[in-house]
Amino acid sequence: MPNTSQLQICWGLGKPVTVEEIQVDPPKANEVRVKMLCASLCHTDISSTKGFPHINTSRMSIKGQKLYHIFSSATWSEYMVTDANYLLKVDPSINLAHASFISCGFSTGFGAAWKEAKVESGSSVAVFGLGAVGLGAISGAKMMGATKIIGIDKNEMKREKGEAFGMTDFINPSDSAKSASELVKELSGGMGVDYSIECTGVPSLLTESVEATKIGKTIAVGIGAETVVQFDLLALLLVEL
Repeated sequence: MPNTSQLQICWGLGKPVTVEEIQVDPPKANEVRVKMLCASLCHTDISSTKGFPHINTSRMSIKGQKLYHIFSSATWSEYMVTDANYLLKVDPSINLAHASFISCGFSTGFGAAWKEAKVESGSSVAVFGLGAVGLGAISGAKMMGATKIIGIDKNEMKREKGEAFGMTDFINPSDSAKSASELVKELSGGMGVDYSIECTGVPSLLTESVEATKIGKTIAVGIGAETVVQFDLLALLLVEL
């Protein structure tokens, strides 16, 4: 593989993303050099251009200046070096666009409902944000046997997508003066849902996702650029996190 690569770079907060040629170091022990064929766009990618903290190690540089990326991957580069433990062999017949979709966001949401929340059969679930993570959470909740799965998103186009993955009810908060948590309670007998999965990273929705539950469980999957967010203490005391 070549030691140069085309990479999309953001040089600073608020600055545009540019495509430039960089140098990629050879892999070290337990590392693998990867050629990127297809990568889905994650909201975390957008957050990283707004000040999201990066890791302190990198195998990429430009004109002698080290370049940094978040977590352990640089999917905006033609080539990258990562730890071998982060690689997973997939069926070679799978469509690469589909593989990239399920490799991060979708599987994260699916696992939140399946492995983290451990949604019980016959229960109710609210999912805030119906991007790849949220659709994965809906799919996971359906697999676990949830009978009411409420999706919340301001994008009306997400209604049809949510239903395709197993959503039973849809809330567009823009259509009402009430809060999202109040609307969820109206669809769940006035008490709220058993599980709430927040997938947007929007600070104000953390409290909303908690208040949407009865004494149940809230899983916060989404993460924004903010390091500190405000939280309603009363809501925190009433539910299990």
